[in-house]
Amino acid sequence: MRDNGHVRRNAPVIYLVILFVSSAVFAARMWSWVLHFDPGFSFTHRAVPTGAPLSSGVTILLVDGLRLDASRRMPTLNALRVRGAAIDATVGTPSFSRPGRATIAVGAPPAIHGVTTNRQKRIVPLDNLIRRVGAAGGTCRIAGSKIWSGLFAEDIARCGAYQEGEGKEGPGMFVRQVPAIRAAQEKGIEFVLSQPAMLRIADIISTDFAAHEYGGASPEYLAELQRIDALIAVLSNRLDLSRETLVITADHGHRDQGGHGGEEAEVLAIPIVMVGAGIKSSVTVNALQADIAPTLAALLGVGLPTASSGQPIEAVLLADDAKLAMIKGAAQMQREAFDQVVSARLGIEPGLKSGWTASIESHRDATRRGRTLTAAFFLLGFPLLTLAVIGLARPDPWSLIAGAVVGLVVLVGPVRSQIPPMSFSAINYDEMLIPFFVKIMTLAALTTLAAIGSALFVGRVYPKRVALDSPVAEAGAVGLLGVTLLVMILGIQWWRHVLLSPLSLSGPDAMVVGYCMTLSILSVSLTALIVSALASVAQRHAPTQNPHR
Repeated sequence: MRDNGHVRRNAPVIYLVILFVSSAVFAARMWSWVLHFDPGFSFTHRAVPTGAPLSSGVTILLVDGLRLDASRRMPTLNALRVRGAAIDATVGTPSFSRPGRATIAVGAPPAIHGVTTNRQKRIVPLDNLIRRVGAAGGTCRIAGSKIWSGLFAEDIARCGAYQEGEGKEGPGMFVRQVPAIRAAQEKGIEFVLSQPAMLRIADIISTDFAAHEYGGASPEYLAELQRIDALIAVLSNRLDLSRETLVITADHGHRDQGGHGGEEAEVLAIPIVMVGAGIKSSVTVNALQADIAPTLAALLGVGLPTASSGQPIEAVLLADDAKLAMIKGAAQMQREAFDQVVSARLGIEPGLKSGWTASIESHRDATRRGRTLTAAFFLLGFPLLTLAVIGLARPDPWSLIAGAVVGLVVLVGPVRSQIPPMSFSAINYDEMLIPFFVKIMTLAALTTLAAIGSALFVGRVYPKRVALDSPVAEAGAVGLLGVTLLVMILGIQWWRHVLLSPLSLSGPDAMVVGYCMTLSILSVSLTALIVSALASVAQRHAPTQNPHR
């Protein structure tokens, strides 16, 4: 009976060990899923031709981190808006620099090209605008972030030349590196203009550095935009816009506090300004970042990238009816071929719903239905299992109630105010990634300590009436209550947002919430296990034993 009582008393501890290991495995899978997400789409159909070119060459100036609202405070850019097309665009998510550049070139969001973070290193195998230019016998010149070569090294090598810029982001780097960065930007523009090319891309990254360092609503950021506005004036004057086209756009925006990657409105809204050959004047439209590649393909008269989900923005194109009809027909053919590939890859019956986004949503719905029973267990079965384990240990009821109440009070009180926004945008630098998650785990541990401490205190004050009650049972039981709540929340996230799906990408905020819940489970479990171990040691070395135990 004594051994049986020992096992029952330690049942919550054994259960916590199992949950700790399970959450560690789940956290590793979450990290790998986000970092190595690859839906494996393969678009093998031939690129659809778009007809005669409307422009002899396109120059893209990518102003890293340029917010839409801030861009309207740039006089030269505003003048170009009047001369050409002003496009308010929405970027794909996660809204980082590497995914943004992939979207601009491929013409599809991260859910298609699979680039989710700046930490990914793989080359994108999908067709893209750079490849289309090379296939048409055109040349390209690209200068700036090494992201371009990291994504499209082979395509760039086939059609032209690349020059890497300067700069490494981090706290304080704007002040230390800005002279070198500005000089490298100007050299990059000189490099892309030094020889004729069908496609030129030049990066401006000093704006992103300023936004990270001071915030997207700061005077320093706006001052840097004015410097770039003057640079845009020089660039536009050097181009023959009667024959060529200038495009100014961004990879993402920024929060007022600095940071991007999430789903905030100011992070997702960017400008696209097109001016010059093939572009109407005084046109204002809305579009997607993914529309850039097919629009520029139509301007240059090259085939639409086969992996593009975006559409040529016909409203901004200055062309005769025959050319516009050909573009419209090409867009329709590309859309149908693209949708068919996505539907086949997702296992969705063609024609069940129209459009690739509908196919992805149908796949997510089917995945949710397949997860319903597991989700029901997390919401119903798991709490019942927890109560059964706690019942085996027979902790003091008043201790358990005290721990649960204090834990909730601490959680909704002082701890809640310290929880950072559940968004990638709140992680302003790579150096903040580990501290962000450590803070989440620390807050979970402090909440657990407050709850368990209250339970142990109440257990020592009131006389015991349950034979098997012990500090180990109380600590383990309170920890289990906290873990159970977190597991239920994680289960809902896993089901609702289809986390860990190999073929569909969840929203970035859902990813952050899911990962934080998983790390919190780790933290609560570990904290409860440590306190239980300390309570066991203290109990063994106590000078007297409670007769009611």
